[in-house]
Amino acid sequence: MTERVIITDPIRSTLFGKFYEEILRGWFETMGFEVYEGKPRVYWKDQPVPSIKTTFEGKLIDSLIRYRNERQFCTPDGFIKKDRKYFVWEAKNWPLWPNEDMSDFLEDAAWLLTKVVTYRGTRYKINGIIFSWWEKPTDEREILRNVRNCISPISFDVYYTKDTLLECVETLPDWYVKIIRKHKQDIVDFFEQLLGKKTV
Repeated sequence: MTERVIITDPIRSTLFGKFYEEILRGWFETMGFEVYEGKPRVYWKDQPVPSIKTTFEGKLIDSLIRYRNERQFCTPDGFIKKDRKYFVWEAKNWPLWPNEDMSDFLEDAAWLLTKVVTYRGTRYKINGIIFSWWEKPTDEREILRNVRNCISPISFDVYYTKDTLLECVETLPDWYVKIIRKHKQDIVDFFEQLLGKKTV
C-alpha cells in the first residue's frame, strides 16, 4: 500500500506550519494530557548548570551557558500536565526536509536542561520534556538514550507529527475536523478577497 503524502510543496508546508501546533494540542488532549493555554517561559538564570558527564551533555551545557550570557529566557511551545506531573513541550517540524538531523538539532537545545518554568507568574518544577518532530529518525534509539541519560530524572518523550497527522486523516475525529474546517475557511476567505469577491 502506498503511503499517503499530503505535504508536497512549500505552500502546503507553510500553511501547515501555521496551525499544526493546534492539531497536536488537540491530539495531546485525547491522550489524557491537560494542555494549558499560552506558553511558559524558561528563564535561563533559573536553570542550574550540571556537571559534564558525556559529550552530548557537554554540548548542551555549552549552549545553556551561552544563553545565560546572551538571553533572558526562551518560550517553549506549550505547558502540559498529566497525572499531576508537569511537562514542557517543544515542537519542530520540517515536512519537506525529512532528513534534517534530530540529533544535531537537540545537541544545541539548551531547553532540554530545563528544571523550572514560569507560567503566568508562577514557577513550576517540571517532570518531563515532550518533543514533537516530523518523523522518526533511523537513529531514534541512540538519540533517546543520549538525551534521557543526560537529563534524568526529568523524562524525555518524542511524538512524531507525521504519524499523528496520518492517524487524524484516517480516523477524522470531530475535534480535528473542526480545526481543519476553520482554517480551510480562513484560506478560502483570503483567496476570495484576493479575487475581489469578498471584502475584509
